[in-house]
Amino acid sequence: MVILWASWCGPCIEEIPDLNKVYNRYGEDKSVQMVSLSLDTDESNWHDALQNHPMPWRQLLLPSSLHSSGNEILGFDGSIPTVLFFDNRGKLIEKIIGYDKNNLKRYLQIISRVIEKNKD
Repeated sequence: MVILWASWCGPCIEEIPDLNKVYNRYGEDKSVQMVSLSLDTDESNWHDALQNHPMPWRQLLLPSSLHSSGNEILGFDGSIPTVLFFDNRGKLIEKIIGYDKNNLKRYLQIISRVIEKNKD
């Protein structure tokens, strides 16, 4: 699960409590990995956001010089928040763009479906 966000993005900040719920449910599960990739251009703003809105999963800052290549690699159109789900082979299986109060339910369904599929 790759979360694309930025500190200046209101909907991204609004989504953090739901992402924390996903982490609280699956954070110890080795088959589920979460990583946030910030598109911030000011590293101090990114650090401040991490202090104000703790997210215990891995946090990365995408350097500005890699924004366009990151967009190409991830199939990302620049809309944030965007959450990308990959299977255990690195294949993109689901992309959710934007924040919606029902996203948590969708995230949990996708993760549950992938975990079940990987058991086969």
